[in-house]
Amino acid sequence: MKKLSMSEYAHHLVPEKADINFIFKEDFDNDGELEAVIGYNNWDECMFGNFYILLISQHQDAFEHQWVLTPENKIYESYLHSFPKTAYAVDTTGDGLPELVLGLGLPGTAYNMSPLVIQWHKGLPRPIWKTSETFIEGKLHVVDDNNDGVYDIVIEKAIFDYTDIVSAGGTLPSVQQSTLYKWNEGTYTPNVYSVLAPKDRAFNTAVFFLSAIYKEDYKTAHQLVLLPTFMKLDGLDEFNIDAFSSYVRSNIRPTLAKDIEKAAIMPRYTHSTFCEFEGTNYIYIVSLTHGPGGVKVSSLKIK
Repeated sequence: MKKLSMSEYAHHLVPEKADINFIFKEDFDNDGELEAVIGYNNWDECMFGNFYILLISQHQDAFEHQWVLTPENKIYESYLHSFPKTAYAVDTTGDGLPELVLGLGLPGTAYNMSPLVIQWHKGLPRPIWKTSETFIEGKLHVVDDNNDGVYDIVIEKAIFDYTDIVSAGGTLPSVQQSTLYKWNEGTYTPNVYSVLAPKDRAFNTAVFFLSAIYKEDYKTAHQLVLLPTFMKLDGLDEFNIDAFSSYVRSNIRPTLAKDIEKAAIMPRYTHSTFCEFEGTNYIYIVSLTHGPGGVKVSSLKIK
């Protein structure tokens, strides 16, 4: 009798029309053999598409399998109709073995995300981290900042603290908040972290800047601009906070305040080097530069 390959074995288990989300082939359980972990959604079973995780292992010449996540597995019941937005097989705990790290989209809330980390313990997969919080417009990444082979988990989410100044939500971009989760004594502890995407960092800075100007928080606004460039020729003599505040009061705030007092301004375009906003009467183009000091506003054009 012909021996099945791993691919043939998997074909017998995974429905033909299944939507394959990820496949990893790693030694998850430290037995010296590579296991295959396959994540897929079966849309034929229900409108939300049941989510499955299949583990295939090889012992000598025979394949074995187990279902890590199925509709019958109550441990993962809240993830039954989810779908992976991101998936990684990396070592996050420093034991030299990969964990399965998932950022799962939730049914009915495609923009939201919930994290799930699965680790192998004594050869068996088990969840070691999930959160009670659902991250709005959430994104999950992994990073190895010190290049030691141990990854940290970065989760970004939308925050809506500035919607009185700049409209957000729906298809509009939102200010992003980033948190790094580092393994520490049996759990992942949160740390403040920089937003990863240059486009998101630029948008954050533009919104923080416009909000600070409107609220007359000139100390914050002064820290966010590239000086003396921002003040043009007026900054050649002085560009300290007093000179900057005077410049903004004369040239920027009256127009911005008049617009915002009618309605929050709307993002029109976002890019890593400029963001454009539309008010009731004016267009605001915020130009940005990325450097060692972070993202800075280099100019503001009002049309």
